[in-house]
Amino acid sequence: MSADQVIYDGLRKREQEIRREMAEIKCQVLEGHNLAYELSLLRNERQTIRTELGKLAKRLHLR
Repeated sequence: MSADQVIYDGLRKREQEIRREMAEIKCQVLEGHNLAYELSLLRNERQTIRTELGKLAKRLHLR
């Protein structure tokens, strides 16, 4: 497995974790907790990961 593939797989896994964390935070927000800052940090991290995934996918010819 190439280094790019290892990085790609790791980033995909982290993106899935972020999606779960975001869903949990959204549930807590619905319960009345103010977690907008934490949610914005996760959104920013996820966007960065998605950008990197796109670059790696091109290099790995996944798109």
